[in-house]
Amino acid sequence: MDTRVPFYQLIRTACNAQRINQKELSQKTGIKESALSHYFTGLRQPTLQNFYLICDALDLDTNDLLKLMYKGVE
Repeated sequence: MDTRVPFYQLIRTACNAQRINQKELSQKTGIKESALSHYFTGLRQPTLQNFYLICDALDLDTNDLLKLMYKGVE
C-alpha cells in the first residue's frame, strides 16, 4: 500500500496550521510567489535549496518530511 504524502499536501497543511499564506511564506523564504504556487498545486517540486528554505520557514523537520514523502519507497 502506498502511503506517501505529496509535498504540496504537507506544505499546505503546515501553512494552514500556522495560518501562513503563500505571500507570507514568500517573504519568509525569498522564494517567488509564482514558484510557491507551483509547489502548492503539485505542478512542480522545489529544488533542494527551496525545500530547505520552506522547511526552515515553517519550522518543519526535513527528515520527518522526507520520511512522509517517501514512505514505503525502496
